[in-house]
Amino acid sequence: MVPSQCPQCDFRPSSASQLTHHVRAHHTSIQAYICLLCAYKGYSARGIKSHLKNAHADEVDGSAVETRFTDYVFPITTDAKLFPCERCNLSFPTKELIQRHSCAEVNLKSTIEN
Repeated sequence: MVPSQCPQCDFRPSSASQLTHHVRAHHTSIQAYICLLCAYKGYSARGIKSHLKNAHADEVDGSAVETRFTDYVFPITTDAKLFPCERCNLSFPTKELIQRHSCAEVNLKSTIEN
């Protein structure tokens, strides 16, 4: 069933997913979630939790995903400062993640070699 209107404004969606996208873009400060283990970007809390349980089962206890969510996930908010990779334009929420990024390693190696 398609909701007839956004509960927070006059927007009228044509589908439930369009309403979800609208609410995320216009009515919440959290835009996405970044996995701090691999920099995977998810657009829902449920999706990023599923990613942690599936992609990082060896590193993350499944039951800990709920209780230690902020240990593994960084929420990207509308005012978050991101660190872009100069080589591929991917952005990361922490300096540590961009330093672990493969393009950054290549950039670092080429800087050391020159």
